[in-house]
Amino acid sequence: MNSKSNLFLFLLTLLFVASCEKIPLGTEVLEKVTDTNQSTTAPQEELPPVSAVPPVPQIPKITKPEKDLPQEVVPPVQEVEALTPEPPKFTEELLAAVQNWARIPKSVFPAKPVTSTIAVNLVAKTSTGQVIGNSLSPAGTELQVLGVKGSTLIVANLNNTKLQGEVNIDETDFKQLLAYRFELNRRKKAEARDNPAKPAKSQIKVSPSKSAPRKAMDIIPDPLDFGHGRFCICRDCREKRLAKTGSLKTGFGIEP
Repeated sequence: MNSKSNLFLFLLTLLFVASCEKIPLGTEVLEKVTDTNQSTTAPQEELPPVSAVPPVPQIPKITKPEKDLPQEVVPPVQEVEALTPEPPKFTEELLAAVQNWARIPKSVFPAKPVTSTIAVNLVAKTSTGQVIGNSLSPAGTELQVLGVKGSTLIVANLNNTKLQGEVNIDETDFKQLLAYRFELNRRKKAEARDNPAKPAKSQIKVSPSKSAPRKAMDIIPDPLDFGHGRFCICRDCREKRLAKTGSLKTGFGIEP
């Protein structure tokens, strides 16, 4: 039995091997499959290589020409003249008029108030010389000038002239006051001489009074401080003094 079984299996094996020789194997089968796929698939076109995208040209902006509009005429800015302080000077004419401060004309007194740089003791006396009152005027106070004695000014309280005292002329601005008056008088005369047909601003109508009016050249504004000092004689300060007082007040007659 074993030999017959082995023989039978051997025959079956031979039959199987013989049948397998008729079936195409390996490369032949793969070629047939590849040919079948190529026949059924449409050939693909080759795409051209992608090149760099060219830049988009910028379209110039078209603007409509504006109509000729009338240009606004701007007036030129006028430069404001910067006026500098102009203190009065002790001219040769002034020094000659006061004899180098040795002899001041009596027409100056009573003069306008002056400012003392030191404290001044003011006293009130009777006709017999007895002191009945006193008052200390601090530095920087305005005092009324009554007269001069050598190089000393006789001064008094503005509100009570019975309170009097003495102070050295150089401890006050009395000399600057005289220079201020003298220079303004000189300018007034020069204006009247250059414009004889046009009356000077200082020549105003003075209401009649008991006291005789002074000369027109002596009518000048009181010294006031507008930022350049009390006695500044620049054009701006002079105009502001006239506008401040409203009317020109009588000065004193020290002839230039």
